[in-house]
Parts: sequence; C-alpha cells; structure tokens
Amino acid sequence: MGWVKDRLTNYPQFTPKLWDELKDSIGVAVMEFNDSTSNAADNHLEAKDCTSMGKYCRRVSKAYGAVSVEVFLDEATKMLKIAPDVSICGYRIRPDRAAAEFFKDTPEGPFGIPVEEACRMAIEEFIFKPLSKPSA
Repeated sequence: MGWVKDRLTNYPQFTPKLWDELKDSIGVAVMEFNDSTSNAADNHLEAKDCTSMGKYCRRVSKAYGAVSVEVFLDEATKMLKIAPDVSICGYRIRPDRAAAEFFKDTPEGPFGIPVEEACRMAIEEFIFKPLSKPSA
C-alpha cells in the first residue's frame, strides 16, 4: 500500500496507538511472568524497544541463554510479525474507522482480535517453551 492510500485509510493516525497498546500488553506479560517465577535468574524476561525491524519493534529477551524474540509491525504488509519473518496476524483500520485493530482471517472472513490475544499469539511460545515438560 502506498503513502496516499495509507493517508486516506488513517494508518498514520491509528498505528502508533495500536503499537502502544501492544507494547503495554507485552510489558504486562513480562511483568506477570517475572512476578510469577520470582524473577528466577534462569527465567527472567526483559522487554525493550529496538529498531532492527523498524520503528514498531519490541525485543523480549531471556536473561539466561541470551535468547530473544523481536515482535514488530510490518508496515508494508500490515502484519504483526516476529523476526525474522513469521506472520502472527494482520492489522487494519476497524470498520467504524475509529481506530486500528489486529485481526485473523477465517473461512467466514476476517475478525478483530483483542490486543492481548495478538500479544499472546506473538510471545507465548517464546516465553513458555523452556518451561514445557520434555516429551516422553
């Protein structure tokens, strides 16, 4: 989508607010995880802004093992992604044109999803993968 269509569809107006809501949701998830694990050194998480994937990028890191995941909005494709290029869901201007929202495509058509759900879809596996029980 070009800049004219972006401007006409209000993406520049609504994308920063949607991103701020997602950053807040990531922050809450990190805080809840750290509080629930008593900030154990091997499980401690940290979330920081990064610019490796553009201006809408957040890095969630594990203190132990120096591993991280970058969550970002791909402005060209209007997708929420994790680096390097894994699509989580789309984002769009809501039908009432009052704000932006995340959405999932289904056989019945696209439907909006809460910011918290988009956050969960983006970072849940990264957060809990080392905590899952080994398969027998």
